[in-house]
Order: sequence, then structure tokens, then C-alpha cells
Amino acid sequence: MFIETNEATIQAMKAVIESQPEDINSVRIFIAGNGCSGPTFGLTLDKEGVADVVDTSQDIQFVMAKDIHEQVGDMIVEIVKGGYLVKPKVAMVSACNSCSAGCG
Repeated sequence: MFIETNEATIQAMKAVIESQPEDINSVRIFIAGNGCSGPTFGLTLDKEGVADVVDTSQDIQFVMAKDIHEQVGDMIVEIVKGGYLVKPKVAMVSACNSCSAGCG
């Protein structure tokens, strides 16, 4: 697994991790939901599991379930105004061609 990120994102994540009472140094990427344009992704602090793939960037360990990684591939994680952008490096094909048609 490879996570594309930048220094600002790493520094923001380090601050969040350091503010936690538990000794957790992993950021888990997970599927937070599915919609017309495909899955949306979230981040949470977690520990590495036996069924995870891992990438480490400047002491931040990113983890993702192996089966999810096999579906979506490598990821981009960047801090943006109001939160984090979490998306696959290679855009996923959507099952919906146009939201104007409705996703009934």
C-alpha cells in the first residue's frame, strides 16, 4: 500500500495523535459509506490489525484492511479546509453515469 500525502497533513495528524490519551500511532483509512459516485472514505485512529496493509510516512502509520485495498488501491490523504481529503489515487468507476437521472 502507498499513501500520497504532504508535510502539512503529516504535521496535522501528528498533533491529533499526540493529543490522544492512548498510545496509538496508526491512522486507519476505511470506507465510510457508498453513494452514486462510489465509496466515501474516512480516517480514524486505530491499531494495526492482522488483516491490514501498512504504509508509514514520517512516523505516521497508515493502515487499511487488505480486502479494501485490493478494491481501491493506493490512496491520497491531504488536509484541506474543513477536514481531510481521502480518495483513491486512481479514480474508481461509478455505477451511476449521471446524478440527474437519479440513483433509484
